[in-house]
Amino acid sequence: MLTNVFLLSLQLTGLQAKVHYLRYLSELRLYGGREFISILLQGEKQTEVTLLVGPRYGISHVINLRTNLVALLADFSHPITLIMEASDAMNLACLTAGYYRLLVDSRRSIFSMPYSNSAEDTGE
Repeated sequence: MLTNVFLLSLQLTGLQAKVHYLRYLSELRLYGGREFISILLQGEKQTEVTLLVGPRYGISHVINLRTNLVALLADFSHPITLIMEASDAMNLACLTAGYYRLLVDSRRSIFSMPYSNSAEDTGE
């Protein structure tokens, strides 16, 4: 697909290329946050959700991707329980901690990375 876009852009004037690029961008879902796929735990119930995390949305559930409908799950000062891939979980924790410090309390940290200096962790 990238090749098709590149070949198409070679045949366009500068103005046509800009219009094509803006049309392409307008079709993207831009929330001003980051999306995560996760399983939300609510008591015994497990629900697969698409999360949106950002300053405008807090931690929100994307209800409908076509209409961009979202519902707030939690702000940055309330905990929720999720199951997700380890790398996504780390990214979500760091992002949430950053927004917490930015929007709730700049003097308090809600997440810290464990530090270990043992030979096992360094591969020695």
